[in-house]
Amino acid sequence: MKHILELSWWKVVLMGVASALLLLLAHPMREWGIFHDWFPLAFVALVPLFVVLLSQGWAKSLLGMAAFGAVFFGFFLQWVTRFHPLALPGLTFAVLVFYLLAVVAYRLVARKWPELGWLLLVLTFTGLEYLRSVGYLRFPYGSLAYTQYQFLAFIQIADLGGYLLVSFVLYLFNALIADFLYRFVLAKNRPLFVMRRRDLFLNRFTALAALFLLILGYGVFRLSFDRPEVRGRARVGLVQNWFDFNKLWTQQTKAIVYDSLTLLSRKAALASPDLIVWPESAMLTYYEHYAKMGYIDATVYRDFFREFNRGGGSTWFLSGTLGAERELQTNADETAAARPTGQSAKSQKTGHFRESYKVYQYNSAVLVDAGGQVVDRYHKHLLVAFAEWFPYGDWFPAIKRLLVAAQASDFSPGRVLTLFRHPKFTFAALVCYEDVFAEFCRRFVEEGAQALIVITNDAWSYTESSQTVHYMFSVFRAVENRRPVLRAANAGVTGIIDAWGRPTALLPQFVEDALVGDVELRDGRSVWVRYGSNWIFGVFGLLLLFFVLSFFRGPLEKGWRWTAMRLPWNRAR
Repeated sequence: MKHILELSWWKVVLMGVASALLLLLAHPMREWGIFHDWFPLAFVALVPLFVVLLSQGWAKSLLGMAAFGAVFFGFFLQWVTRFHPLALPGLTFAVLVFYLLAVVAYRLVARKWPELGWLLLVLTFTGLEYLRSVGYLRFPYGSLAYTQYQFLAFIQIADLGGYLLVSFVLYLFNALIADFLYRFVLAKNRPLFVMRRRDLFLNRFTALAALFLLILGYGVFRLSFDRPEVRGRARVGLVQNWFDFNKLWTQQTKAIVYDSLTLLSRKAALASPDLIVWPESAMLTYYEHYAKMGYIDATVYRDFFREFNRGGGSTWFLSGTLGAERELQTNADETAAARPTGQSAKSQKTGHFRESYKVYQYNSAVLVDAGGQVVDRYHKHLLVAFAEWFPYGDWFPAIKRLLVAAQASDFSPGRVLTLFRHPKFTFAALVCYEDVFAEFCRRFVEEGAQALIVITNDAWSYTESSQTVHYMFSVFRAVENRRPVLRAANAGVTGIIDAWGRPTALLPQFVEDALVGDVELRDGRSVWVRYGSNWIFGVFGLLLLFFVLSFFRGPLEKGWRWTAMRLPWNRAR
């Protein structure tokens, strides 16, 4: 195909960078002063990049995407450098690979369907966002939908198709505008555009305006008139103890954390909460195991829980902690191959057999009742790749050594989807960044969770941007599932989000404080909870269909022309 718009190499790079900067301005880049949270830019931010993809060949399309990805993710993820100097280039490269593969997939299909390039862009990039949320390298940060976390009327459609539906609509706006600019403005085909009987400008932008108004109407209805029956209420206290976990972990620092947690809990107790929530790793000890053994790191917390309700209170506690399990094996040699990489194994001879056990370590949450007893526990399922879990140490020992030097954790993923049952309500505890994954959170609501509680520790980044970006995900989880989301974070963002994504109470970031709020509990399932992201397979199906049909484009066109000539109204002419 001969392109009607040729761009020089430097213009291609410039347009990719322009899209990256516009999209960055749409995100909460708090360290950029006033240049953040300009969410309307997301409706047009990708237009320069899409013009490149629509109009240029393979090399320039890949170059434009590389420029976009390097600049956008290089700035958007700059806070990961706190973990390790190589984290930013490594993560940027990994995400960029996804985008470059998306360009390849788009070009393979669009080469035979240039007139439908805008539609193929929408399908390809929506599918890309889904693929970035699955597998070991799952990382949906930077997805287009999350720029709209403050535009509540617009994102209410997430209860129909999840955040991917919001992204789909945003990609549609960007693609149709880019297609219009490419064909009728930049390509200097304005006379042809004006002469056409069907005014593509009016058709295209009238349709977009109608779609936008329809979505806003749905959102306003949900926000203003949607009042499902309240099944109950629970009063929850959220503790934000703000401690720098990057400091050396000594007995003195443990005492500081203990004092902060207990004092803030006493403050929250003045409002008589049903549940007090502590952040991820608040008890940075193997609480259940060490409490049984009498270690002071755990017994001080156990004694506090037992004393807290001595005056007749009924407050329960949910806290982040460490978990451990030991699994006995009968033969160490035979089970070594089956042992998860990185998990320790010890053995001893007993008679003719060699006994061994595998030790699994977990990033966990425990629910403690009013009497100080552990009711149930949950082990984090979705571990942060490389930072918390690297199961391929035997294959890549150099990477394993690098992670050990960087003090990365060596947890195992949990195997039980625990639903915590408090006398007032049932809830799920999402540890760290598990609320980032929509389908995973949906599973808890399917099981009967009336609320989602996020316990996290984002303080290690020292940036408001990273903590606000994490908060954006929680807003969408509330809307998708029509469930309140409660967040207890070490330094922020701590607060309560209602079932429509509205923050009802928030604490400032990087302060020691606690808040108590009432949460309305409802039953019922949204369309999203019932069907999830199954519709995304229709997106992949359309892409596959266009790819297959591209091999028969010539015969299909001949068949269409032959059929059209034999239609009654054409024969009459």
